[in-house]
Amino acid sequence: MREPHPSRPLAVVLAILSSGCSWAMVARPPPLPVEPLAPLACTTETAPPIVDAVVAATGITAGALAVALSDRAGYCADSSTATSTARCPRDRSLVVGGLVAMGLGVVAGASSVTGLSRTARCHELDRLQRACWAGVEPSCAALKARPSLQVVPPRVERPRAGFAPGESCAADTECRAGLDCRLGRCATPAAP
Repeated sequence: MREPHPSRPLAVVLAILSSGCSWAMVARPPPLPVEPLAPLACTTETAPPIVDAVVAATGITAGALAVALSDRAGYCADSSTATSTARCPRDRSLVVGGLVAMGLGVVAGASSVTGLSRTARCHELDRLQRACWAGVEPSCAALKARPSLQVVPPRVERPRAGFAPGESCAADTECRAGLDCRLGRCATPAAP
C-alpha cells in the first residue's frame, strides 16, 4: 500500500477551511425595524463572497476534471503476454478526490450566494439610513416599517405628487413632476 503524499492532509484541511468564508465572516443584516441613527452591525465588504465564488468555480472545475481523467483511455498490458488486452479500471483516488472537490465547490457556491445577498441587504439598509439622515422621510419610514406576512396588493402607478420645490429629496422620483432633485433638494431643472 502506498503512503499518502505528505501534503494531502494539509490540502484537505485547507480546502475545508476555505469553503464557507461568507457563512463565517459576513455578519447578517439586522431585521426591520432598524433605528435610523444607530450604526449598522452588518458586513458591506464583498471580498468573502467573491473568495467563495472563486473557490466554488475552482473546486467544481478541478473535481470534474479529476473525475474525467480517472477513466484512463488506454489498455493495461497483460503481464504474461505483454500485450494490451484489458481495459484499465478507474483510478478510485481521482474519483473520490474529484467528488470531494466538487462537493466543496457546491458548499462554497452556496456560501457565496448567501454572502452576496447579505451584503446587498446591508448596502440597502445603509443607503436608507443615509437618506433618512438627509431628511428623506420615505427612507426613514422604510427603516421603521415592520415586516408583515400580509399579502401586499399590487402597486398602482399614480401620477406622482412628490415634494415641493425646496423640500429634501434623494432622487428625482421623489420630487413633483417637472422638478429635479439637486443637492438633496427639489428644484426646477436648469435651463439647457
